[in-house]
Amino acid sequence: GGEGRQDGEDPFRLTDVRGVVARSHQFLVTHQKQDGSFSVVRNVPSQSAPIAVTALATLSFLAAGHAPDRGEFGVVVGRAIRWLVGRCNDEGYFYYDDDTVSRMHGQGYALLALTQAYGMAGMKKEEQEAGRQAIVRAIDLIERTQGTVGGWYYDPEPSEMHEGSITVCMVQALRSARDAGFAVDGEVIRRAEGYLARSQDEETGRFHYAINDPKTSWALTAAALSTLNALGTYDGESVELGIQALRTSD
Repeated sequence: GGEGRQDGEDPFRLTDVRGVVARSHQFLVTHQKQDGSFSVVRNVPSQSAPIAVTALATLSFLAAGHAPDRGEFGVVVGRAIRWLVGRCNDEGYFYYDDDTVSRMHGQGYALLALTQAYGMAGMKKEEQEAGRQAIVRAIDLIERTQGTVGGWYYDPEPSEMHEGSITVCMVQALRSARDAGFAVDGEVIRRAEGYLARSQDEETGRFHYAINDPKTSWALTAAALSTLNALGTYDGESVELGIQALRTSD
């Protein structure tokens, strides 16, 4: 791709990136199921993670400017949104029979997708209200399942267990919900922010899989820094140390 580009004309190769995104979305369109969902492995619910994958696919379309039921891929996005709303049970948990993979990661992704889509033009009034109610229930579930040390774990219940990547998903979803105008408990955010701060290795700047767990991850370090940024922590020793860790990764 990028034929005909002159030196310096497209230094970030945006033309190539747009081409990749367009082809990727065409691929996703052909893999959306009739019910509106997406999955990793079709017809194998225990391996397909439909909650998480549908939410992530939806976020990709939304990020490219495709609103529900409007534009080139509007029908695709609208069907996915309606599927997610329909999977939010009375307790506020996004659930699908035999999906044992998405769990609380999927909860965060689904809430993030719905809050990003909320209020977009194209959604019918009754569908927007159904989405609003699902979002409120989902926020409530996340808030009441925060663990004893401020993080979250794989199942939708408060626990002494905790894990960094799940906690990042919860915080990013709650931040998006607050940006969309929904009430979010500030104390929950404060405790989660404290959890992330205690997850950072003071010497290397990397973030641990969980507090007191020796395992660190480059991906989790990047995700944690992004989450702290979303919470308003744009600089300071913790951020600088984390960025330096990413710059020196091998």
